[in-house]
Amino acid sequence: MLARASPCYRPASLLLYRFLQAPRRCNRPDIAAIGLLRDGDADILSSDYVPASLMESVFKLRDAGVGIALPQAVRAASLTPARAVGLCDRGEIAAGRRADLVRVRESEGTPVARAVWRAGERVV
Repeated sequence: MLARASPCYRPASLLLYRFLQAPRRCNRPDIAAIGLLRDGDADILSSDYVPASLMESVFKLRDAGVGIALPQAVRAASLTPARAVGLCDRGEIAAGRRADLVRVRESEGTPVARAVWRAGERVV
């Protein structure tokens, strides 16, 4: 469990927490994650069992026409979730960070991983 004193602990980033803090929308079973992201009621993209869906979600969010640019969508799948769970050493390209990277290219509208680096070392 993360200590609340952790510099990266931000419970307000957690999708469920933010959703519960938006009572005007809590009783809507048809609410879509894209609406929560667009309206600022959520700022994390996550996947519990299909990690590749995160990469696809980043591009779909950019293309959805809701005013979310690619850098903001990438941040919602990388930096923001890393900080929410206290992983301050990853989630962005910056000096002193872990340097876990995926180079992606879109092919016929589908994101394809072209190279992968872990801790600064290319592994794929």
